[in-house]
Amino acid sequence: MHLSVLTPERPLVDSEVTEVYAPGSVGQLGVLPDHITFLATLGTGKLTYRGDAGAGLLVISGGVIEVVNNEITILADSAVTPEEIDVSAARQELVAADNALASLDPISEAYAAAQATRQWALARVGAVERSGSL
Repeated sequence: MHLSVLTPERPLVDSEVTEVYAPGSVGQLGVLPDHITFLATLGTGKLTYRGDAGAGLLVISGGVIEVVNNEITILADSAVTPEEIDVSAARQELVAADNALASLDPISEAYAAAQATRQWALARVGAVERSGSL
């Protein structure tokens, strides 16, 4: 299978893979060879993939995944590698988002924005901590 991961800023992955796992907007998505064709929206979390060149990890936020004839295309709103993550800044964003959530009305747009910021920060911190890159 061929995996392409792109953001509005840059391409991140262009590789042959044997499996891909991505955070769908309604749950984890897994793709193996000869998977059925589908198009889905993405949430925030870890995107992992494995191929002959080894395993890869990105943290993504939003976008879409399309799978057609063993071609996987991911157009992510945002994506970073673990090496690009500033853990200190992500932890500060997490604390700020938690503080904002504590004082906001859960049905407000500001609450939704703070929750999205929290999820993005949490995904980045979690990816670095699990990959041992601290």
